[in-house]
Amino acid sequence: MPAQAVIEVLSQVWIECGVPEYLRSDNGPEFIAKAIQRWLTQRQVETHYIEPGSPWQNAYGESFNGKFRDECLNMEVFYSLAEAESIVEMWRQSYNQERPHSSLAYQTPAEFAASWRMASGTMDNSVHSEFQAITDRHQKEGTGWRIEEAMKRIVGKTFKSKTNWPFGPWHFSEVELENCHFDNCMSFASWLLRRRFHARNVRLLNCSQFSSGLDAAILEDIVVDGWQNRGRNGYFRAWACAFRHVTLRGRIGYIKFRDGPEKAGLMQRTMDWTNANRAYYATVDWALDIREARFTSSPELHFIPGSLIRRDPETQVLVTKKQATAALAAGLAWGESAVPVVLQWFVEDGLYDDVVVAAPRASKKLHEDLAALDMLRQHGLAA
Repeated sequence: MPAQAVIEVLSQVWIECGVPEYLRSDNGPEFIAKAIQRWLTQRQVETHYIEPGSPWQNAYGESFNGKFRDECLNMEVFYSLAEAESIVEMWRQSYNQERPHSSLAYQTPAEFAASWRMASGTMDNSVHSEFQAITDRHQKEGTGWRIEEAMKRIVGKTFKSKTNWPFGPWHFSEVELENCHFDNCMSFASWLLRRRFHARNVRLLNCSQFSSGLDAAILEDIVVDGWQNRGRNGYFRAWACAFRHVTLRGRIGYIKFRDGPEKAGLMQRTMDWTNANRAYYATVDWALDIREARFTSSPELHFIPGSLIRRDPETQVLVTKKQATAALAAGLAWGESAVPVVLQWFVEDGLYDDVVVAAPRASKKLHEDLAALDMLRQHGLAA
């Protein structure tokens, strides 16, 4: 690891945690480099090197290394570098954000750090400025390296594959993306339920995608205003995702909701995600708001509780499974509407007791679908 990379990582850590009085490390070349020593001296940070072959002198670091290997590295099989990055980051988030530590009076490290920062005062502004300069340089060079503070707004960028997400493969928040394109971008679905991709407080404005999707994600406080699928018969997949306060509006291309990957051998994982999502929705006041969405085709919403979807009463109806079964058996004149197809999907695969059926307002068959919804209302088969 080159000295400059060490400097950049330390700068990031010091922005979050403050500048230390000294830096304890082993005698690895990345820490004894002259560039590192000059940089630390300029910032009045002392160096405390442990004796060669004496790892017990760095007890905190060695303890962490042991836990990391026993609880993460030895428990997983990594099939790619991107997958390794995702799983390791999920473990790190759990270690820092969720797990109480007895040595910290049963606080999580994040809680302890927050209380320490509050007691110790403000951050060193010189370090903050230096790290911002490093971030700006990486952005100018197009490396895709970002920190959340520098991600407040991204305009007109194309993100290609898992290695070039604007937010990493595990988590992102507090960002607005405008006129951006996602090309073959996927989140990772871990085998462990606690390692779920999590997005919160995000706005997507007139964005587009090709062959991209989310697996087993939790999406909270999201606004999607305009969403286009590129490519022939393209769609955005959302498998085993859970939603809270997600708003879709404007012209919205086809989003394919499913309860899990359509692959043999993954049924148990799909069932685990389904049960986790059921428990999650029990705590949610509303999941989706589609009142202002102009779908290009009939959305498949039968993997989301219909009662948790905010809908436009003129173009979107709520149907129970009992009503859907009766409607399909009634021999109604559907014409060219896609409504009976959506009802059939709901009856066969729907996870919940009700579903929202929406007439796609950006479709050429809008009038046929509106007529079908009116027919359901007239027969008392929709609300």
